[in-house]
Amino acid sequence: MIRLENLTPVLGVRSLQAACDFYVGVLEFGVDWVSDGDAKVAGISRGNKGMMLSEHEPSGVTLWVGCDDIVPIYELLSQSGAESVQQPTNQPWAYEFRAKDPDGNVLWFGSGPIDV
Repeated sequence: MIRLENLTPVLGVRSLQAACDFYVGVLEFGVDWVSDGDAKVAGISRGNKGMMLSEHEPSGVTLWVGCDDIVPIYELLSQSGAESVQQPTNQPWAYEFRAKDPDGNVLWFGSGPIDV
């Protein structure tokens, strides 16, 4: 039996610098590492949840981001001018919204459904 240690999403980006600026400046991620040389790959995280950004991957990923409250994140993204794909919506499985990062990757944020 092969045991997986973790899964790390890798988002394809046009510009590593622009992507880092967005995730750090708007969503308050930290940069954990940046590759040396021509690789143009970085590891970023918020809390103990991380992902990689790479100029060598094709754009177009959807990333589910589970959190305890989507409202503060929605406000940060709205203030930044990020493109909204779906306004906050209560679904049976989650209170969720979707927005795009500068490279067209869809960030799908969700927290527990709210009682209506």
